[in-house]
Amino acid sequence: EKRGCLAMKAASNCLDITDRLTCEDAHAIFGIRCAGWGGTTCLERGAPPKLINDSAICQNSSVLLGIASAGWGGSSCLEPEASCAEISEPSICDDSRARLNIPCAGWGGGTCLSQAAACREIVAPSICDASREKLGLSCAGWGGSTCLERAASCRDISAPSVCNNSTEKLGMECAGWGGSLCLERGAPVSLITDMEVCRHSKQLLNVTVAGWGGDRCLEVGASPTLITEATICDNSEAWLGIRSAGWGGSSC
Repeated sequence: EKRGCLAMKAASNCLDITDRLTCEDAHAIFGIRCAGWGGTTCLERGAPPKLINDSAICQNSSVLLGIASAGWGGSSCLEPEASCAEISEPSICDDSRARLNIPCAGWGGGTCLSQAAACREIVAPSICDASREKLGLSCAGWGGSTCLERAASCRDISAPSVCNNSTEKLGMECAGWGGSLCLERGAPVSLITDMEVCRHSKQLLNVTVAGWGGDRCLEVGASPTLITEATICDNSEAWLGIRSAGWGGSSC
Protein backbone atom coordinates (compact mmCIF):
# COMPACT_ATOMS: atom_id res chain seq x y z
CA GLU A 1 0.00 0.00 0.00
CA LYS A 2 1.45 3.36 -0.99
CA ARG A 3 1.60 6.26 1.38
CA GLY A 4 -0.44 9.30 0.40
CA CYS A 5 1.05 12.64 -0.54
CA LEU A 6 0.28 13.78 2.99
CA ALA A 7 3.34 11.83 4.14
CA MET A 8 5.47 14.55 2.56
CA LYS A 9 3.63 17.31 4.44
CA ALA A 10 2.83 18.04 8.06
CA ALA A 11 -0.38 16.59 9.51
CA SER A 12 -2.06 18.57 12.28
CA ASN A 13 -4.36 15.76 13.42
CA CYS A 14 -5.07 12.11 12.77
CA LEU A 15 -8.14 12.78 10.63
CA ASP A 16 -5.92 14.53 8.06
CA ILE A 17 -4.25 11.19 7.34
CA THR A 18 -5.90 9.31 4.48
CA ASP A 19 -4.05 5.99 4.23
CA ARG A 20 -3.53 3.14 6.66
CA LEU A 21 0.27 2.87 6.59
CA THR A 22 0.77 6.55 7.28
CA CYS A 23 -1.82 6.34 10.07
CA GLU A 24 0.02 3.47 11.74
CA ASP A 25 3.35 5.37 11.49
CA ALA A 26 1.88 8.76 12.41
CA HIS A 27 4.02 9.18 15.53
CA ALA A 28 7.26 8.51 13.67
CA ILE A 29 6.32 10.63 10.65
CA PHE A 30 4.44 13.55 12.19
CA GLY A 31 5.01 13.23 15.91
CA ILE A 32 1.30 12.78 16.59
CA ARG A 33 -0.25 9.80 18.35
CA CYS A 34 -3.33 8.27 16.76
CA ALA A 35 -5.53 5.39 17.88
CA GLY A 36 -5.14 3.72 14.50
CA TRP A 37 -6.94 2.96 11.28
CA GLY A 38 -10.73 2.69 11.58
CA GLY A 39 -11.51 1.38 8.11
CA THR A 40 -11.51 4.50 5.96
CA THR A 41 -10.11 7.14 8.32
CA CYS A 42 -7.30 7.54 10.80
CA LEU A 43 -8.79 7.91 14.26
CA GLU A 44 -7.80 10.09 17.17
CA ARG A 45 -7.25 8.46 20.53
CA GLY A 46 -10.52 8.26 22.39
CA ALA A 47 -12.59 8.54 19.20
CA PRO A 48 -16.16 7.21 19.46
CA PRO A 49 -16.61 3.68 18.08
CA LYS A 50 -19.20 4.93 15.57
CA LEU A 51 -16.28 6.28 13.50
CA ILE A 52 -15.04 2.72 12.98
CA ASN A 53 -16.60 1.46 9.75
CA ASP A 54 -14.91 -1.89 9.37
CA SER A 55 -16.60 -4.82 11.12
CA ALA A 56 -13.38 -6.76 11.78
CA ILE A 57 -11.64 -3.73 13.28
CA CYS A 58 -14.74 -2.99 15.35
CA GLN A 59 -14.82 -6.50 16.80
CA ASN A 60 -11.24 -5.99 18.05
CA SER A 61 -11.41 -2.24 18.64
CA SER A 62 -10.16 -2.36 22.22
CA VAL A 63 -7.01 -4.29 21.28
CA LEU A 64 -6.34 -2.60 17.92
CA LEU A 65 -7.31 0.96 18.75
CA GLY A 66 -7.78 1.23 22.49
CA ILE A 67 -11.41 2.14 21.82
CA ALA A 68 -14.05 0.24 23.77
CA SER A 69 -17.07 -0.94 21.79
CA ALA A 70 -19.89 -3.45 22.14
CA GLY A 71 -19.11 -4.77 18.67
CA TRP A 72 -20.48 -4.57 15.15
CA GLY A 73 -24.24 -4.01 15.01
CA GLY A 74 -24.76 -4.66 11.31
CA SER A 75 -24.08 -1.24 9.84
CA SER A 76 -22.05 0.52 12.52
CA CYS A 77 -19.71 -0.05 15.44
CA LEU A 78 -21.68 0.30 18.66
CA GLU A 79 -20.95 1.95 21.99
CA PRO A 80 -20.82 -0.48 24.96
CA GLU A 81 -24.10 1.00 26.24
CA ALA A 82 -25.84 1.07 22.83
CA SER A 83 -29.58 0.46 22.63
CA CYS A 84 -31.19 -2.49 20.86
CA ALA A 85 -32.64 -0.11 18.26
CA GLU A 86 -29.11 0.65 17.02
CA ILE A 87 -28.62 -2.97 15.93
CA SER A 88 -29.55 -3.26 12.24
CA GLU A 89 -28.80 -6.91 11.46
CA PRO A 90 -31.50 -9.49 12.42
CA SER A 91 -29.05 -12.32 13.21
CA ILE A 92 -26.96 -10.06 15.44
CA CYS A 93 -30.10 -8.79 17.18
CA ASP A 94 -31.35 -12.30 17.90
CA ASP A 95 -27.98 -13.18 19.43
CA SER A 96 -27.28 -9.75 20.91
CA ARG A 97 -26.43 -10.85 24.45
CA ALA A 98 -23.73 -13.27 23.30
CA ARG A 99 -22.33 -11.07 20.54
CA LEU A 100 -22.62 -7.59 22.04
CA ASN A 101 -23.48 -8.11 25.71
CA ILE A 102 -26.68 -6.17 25.02
CA PRO A 103 -29.86 -7.99 26.13
CA CYS A 104 -32.59 -7.54 23.50
CA ALA A 105 -35.92 -9.30 22.91
CA GLY A 106 -35.06 -9.97 19.27
CA TRP A 107 -35.80 -8.85 15.73
CA GLY A 108 -39.31 -7.48 15.25
CA GLY A 109 -39.36 -7.38 11.47
CA GLY A 110 -38.04 -3.87 10.97
CA THR A 111 -36.01 -3.08 14.06
CA CYS A 112 -34.25 -4.79 16.93
CA LEU A 113 -36.57 -4.70 19.94
CA SER A 114 -35.74 -4.19 23.59
CA GLN A 115 -37.08 -6.54 26.24
CA ALA A 116 -39.58 -3.81 27.19
CA ALA A 117 -40.94 -3.47 23.63
CA ALA A 118 -44.67 -3.18 22.96
CA CYS A 119 -46.45 -5.59 20.61
CA ARG A 120 -47.22 -2.74 18.19
CA GLU A 121 -43.47 -2.43 17.49
CA ILE A 122 -43.52 -5.85 15.80
CA VAL A 123 -44.13 -5.33 12.07
CA ALA A 124 -43.88 -8.89 10.72
CA PRO A 125 -47.03 -11.09 11.00
CA SER A 126 -45.09 -14.33 11.47
CA ILE A 127 -43.02 -12.86 14.30
CA CYS A 128 -46.13 -11.38 15.92
CA ASP A 129 -48.01 -14.68 15.87
CA ALA A 130 -45.03 -16.40 17.52
CA SER A 131 -44.10 -13.46 19.74
CA ARG A 132 -43.79 -15.46 22.96
CA GLU A 133 -41.48 -18.06 21.46
CA LYS A 134 -39.40 -15.62 19.40
CA LEU A 135 -39.33 -12.54 21.62
CA GLY A 136 -40.69 -13.47 25.02
CA LEU A 137 -43.56 -10.99 24.48
CA SER A 138 -47.18 -11.95 25.10
CA CYS A 139 -49.18 -10.56 22.16
CA ALA A 140 -52.67 -11.49 20.97
CA GLY A 141 -51.51 -11.86 17.37
CA TRP A 142 -51.55 -10.11 14.01
CA GLY A 143 -54.65 -8.01 13.48
CA GLY A 144 -54.22 -7.25 9.79
CA SER A 145 -51.92 -4.24 9.88
CA THR A 146 -50.50 -4.25 13.41
CA CYS A 147 -49.47 -6.68 16.11
CA LEU A 148 -52.10 -6.52 18.85
CA GLU A 149 -51.70 -6.44 22.60
CA ARG A 150 -53.67 -8.92 24.71
CA ALA A 151 -55.87 -6.02 25.84
CA ALA A 152 -56.76 -4.98 22.27
CA SER A 153 -60.40 -4.48 21.27
CA CYS A 154 -62.24 -5.87 18.26
CA ARG A 155 -62.01 -2.46 16.58
CA ASP A 156 -58.23 -2.73 16.56
CA ILE A 157 -58.54 -5.59 14.04
CA SER A 158 -58.21 -4.30 10.47
CA ALA A 159 -58.55 -7.47 8.37
CA PRO A 160 -62.00 -9.02 7.74
CA SER A 161 -60.62 -12.57 7.69
CA VAL A 162 -58.97 -12.09 11.08
CA CYS A 163 -62.07 -10.43 12.51
CA ASN A 164 -64.40 -13.19 11.36
CA ASN A 165 -62.09 -15.77 12.96
CA SER A 166 -61.03 -13.67 15.93
CA THR A 167 -61.62 -16.35 18.56
CA GLU A 168 -59.40 -18.86 16.81
CA LYS A 169 -56.73 -16.41 15.68
CA LEU A 170 -56.58 -13.96 18.58
CA GLY A 171 -58.58 -15.39 21.44
CA MET A 172 -60.99 -12.43 21.13
CA GLU A 173 -64.78 -12.72 21.01
CA CYS A 174 -65.95 -10.42 18.20
CA ALA A 175 -69.28 -10.31 16.37
CA GLY A 176 -67.62 -10.05 12.96
CA TRP A 177 -66.72 -7.66 10.17
CA GLY A 178 -69.25 -4.88 9.68
CA GLY A 179 -67.99 -3.47 6.40
CA SER A 180 -65.34 -1.05 7.62
CA LEU A 181 -64.81 -2.11 11.22
CA CYS A 182 -64.49 -5.27 13.24
CA LEU A 183 -67.46 -5.18 15.57
CA GLU A 184 -67.64 -6.33 19.14
CA ARG A 185 -70.67 -8.25 20.27
CA GLY A 186 -73.51 -5.87 21.04
CA ALA A 187 -72.11 -3.10 18.82
CA PRO A 188 -74.64 -0.56 17.48
CA VAL A 189 -76.30 -1.65 14.25
CA SER A 190 -75.37 1.72 12.71
CA LEU A 191 -71.73 0.58 12.63
CA ILE A 192 -72.59 -1.95 9.92
CA THR A 193 -71.60 -0.11 6.74
CA ASP A 194 -71.87 -2.88 4.15
CA MET A 195 -75.25 -3.59 2.56
CA GLU A 196 -74.67 -7.34 2.19
CA VAL A 197 -73.47 -7.68 5.77
CA CYS A 198 -76.56 -5.80 6.89
CA ARG A 199 -78.88 -8.02 4.86
CA HIS A 200 -77.30 -11.15 6.33
CA SER A 201 -76.59 -9.72 9.77
CA LYS A 202 -78.32 -12.53 11.65
CA GLN A 203 -76.21 -15.16 9.93
CA LEU A 204 -72.94 -13.21 9.93
CA LEU A 205 -73.11 -11.23 13.18
CA ASN A 206 -76.00 -12.82 15.09
CA VAL A 207 -77.70 -9.41 15.11
CA THR A 208 -81.34 -8.75 14.19
CA VAL A 209 -81.81 -5.56 12.16
CA ALA A 210 -84.56 -3.82 10.21
CA GLY A 211 -82.43 -3.70 7.07
CA TRP A 212 -80.43 -1.42 4.83
CA GLY A 213 -81.53 2.21 4.84
CA GLY A 214 -79.44 3.53 1.97
CA ASP A 215 -76.18 4.42 3.63
CA ARG A 216 -76.36 2.49 6.87
CA CYS A 217 -77.90 -0.52 8.53
CA LEU A 218 -81.00 0.32 10.55
CA GLU A 219 -82.07 -1.21 13.82
CA VAL A 220 -85.58 -2.54 14.35
CA GLY A 221 -87.94 0.37 14.97
CA ALA A 222 -85.56 3.00 13.59
CA SER A 223 -86.92 6.40 12.58
CA PRO A 224 -87.84 6.70 8.88
CA THR A 225 -85.77 9.91 8.76
CA LEU A 226 -82.68 7.68 8.77
CA ILE A 227 -83.65 6.22 5.38
CA THR A 228 -81.66 8.00 2.67
CA GLU A 229 -82.91 6.39 -0.56
CA ALA A 230 -86.29 7.17 -2.14
CA THR A 231 -87.06 3.61 -3.30
CA ILE A 232 -86.31 2.17 0.12
CA CYS A 233 -88.40 4.89 1.75
CA ASP A 234 -91.38 4.24 -0.49
CA ASN A 235 -91.21 0.54 0.45
CA SER A 236 -90.07 1.03 4.03
CA GLU A 237 -92.90 -0.82 5.75
CA ALA A 238 -92.66 -3.85 3.48
CA TRP A 239 -88.88 -4.00 3.37
CA LEU A 240 -87.90 -2.71 6.81
CA GLY A 241 -91.02 -2.84 8.95
CA ILE A 242 -90.73 0.93 9.35
CA ARG A 243 -93.83 3.00 8.58
CA SER A 244 -93.33 6.23 6.66
CA ALA A 245 -95.37 8.71 4.65
CA GLY A 246 -93.00 8.21 1.71
CA TRP A 247 -90.21 10.13 0.06
CA GLY A 248 -90.62 13.88 0.43
CA GLY A 249 -88.15 14.96 -2.21
CA SER A 250 -85.05 15.14 -0.08
CA SER A 251 -85.88 12.93 2.90
CA CYS A 252 -88.12 10.13 4.07
